[in-house]
Amino acid sequence: MKPSELDRLIESYLEDRLAAEEAASLSAILEDSEEARERYWELVLMLGMLEQGLQAATFRAATGEEPVSPTLKKGLFFQ
Repeated sequence: MKPSELDRLIESYLEDRLAAEEAASLSAILEDSEEARERYWELVLMLGMLEQGLQAATFRAATGEEPVSPTLKKGLFFQ
């Protein structure tokens, strides 16, 4: 599956590797499109959940607790 140009721009922004001209393009897209703004927040929330899960797993590993197997739940990102 090839990611959309919008997703590529958002991911580059979130990873702090967006060039100046790409940043201007992303800004214009987000200003003009409610759908693009919704997609932006979906990706931001997903990244936040991933980071939170990794931090929790790291803490459990560092304290010697049993690792938790990830499970997929139906909801915002999984159907």
